[in-house]
Amino acid sequence: MLLLSPFHLVSHEYGIDWIRYAIGSISTVFQMVVFYANYCWLIPRFFINHHRKSFWMINTMMILTLGLLLHLCMHIAHQHYQPPHLPHEPTQDMGIWFFFALHDVFNLGIAAGIAITIVLALRWQESERARSEAELKNLRLQIKPHFLLNTLNNIYALVAFDSEKAQRSIYELSGLLRHILYDNQKQWVPIDEEVRFLEHYVHLMSIRLPENVDVRFTSHLTRPETPVAPMLFISLVENAFKHGISATLPSFVHINISADDHTIVCSISNSHFPKNATDHSGHGIGLHQVRQRLELIYPQRYEWLSGPNTNQTIYTSTITIRL
Repeated sequence: MLLLSPFHLVSHEYGIDWIRYAIGSISTVFQMVVFYANYCWLIPRFFINHHRKSFWMINTMMILTLGLLLHLCMHIAHQHYQPPHLPHEPTQDMGIWFFFALHDVFNLGIAAGIAITIVLALRWQESERARSEAELKNLRLQIKPHFLLNTLNNIYALVAFDSEKAQRSIYELSGLLRHILYDNQKQWVPIDEEVRFLEHYVHLMSIRLPENVDVRFTSHLTRPETPVAPMLFISLVENAFKHGISATLPSFVHINISADDHTIVCSISNSHFPKNATDHSGHGIGLHQVRQRLELIYPQRYEWLSGPNTNQTIYTSTITIRL
């Protein structure tokens, strides 16, 4: 685009004046030399490696030398080529000559500045991407022990009064572990696989629940192959069972997951039994991880609404992800 820009200055009704075009392109060529010298050599070799003093010295000498050389080339070109339809260019005094030389040096300095800006912006993007990937990997590693801790605690409590149900729970757990060990290593899994994983977990949790607990799991998948981050909603389900079930009072946990071409929605409502001031169980690690993963995987593309109703009897948590 820069090399094409002089065309509008050199074209006329008789065609294109290629000599004037070549003269008009001299400045562009010098700017490109400064840009690529910085982009390909000076910035990676000196600036990035913290040899800033050498970088600025070499750059300053290069820009001053090329700036003076550029102005000299332009002056010689204008002196030796005067189009017949243009008036003769007056001889410039030293003040005007110095002003235009300084102008050329300034333009070359801008080219160097653009190169520095682009390289630093690209490196910042790479470092942010690497940091995000490392943080997401760390969150995935944290999910496993947190999930297993809660599940094993449930099985341990079940062993004391019903060994047969405990064996069934261990069998269910083995299916969950397969999902954790294999599918959790992937960046995306089909939504129907994630739904099956959650169904197994809900069944595992339902084995030890009393009859006065109403557990419902429904799904509406227009596109079963819709990709979703693995184990994204499990902490919400865990939280519903942990804080929405009473040992004596009627309770419920209702889970619904839907997916279409545009959105994925996970909605969970459960009976609400707030903890008293002396109850320090749970640290909210799982929900904090959900928030972090949503920010890393779906930035600016998700909405999470949660909280109890006005009577403080029902707690609802809904995550909507825009694809």
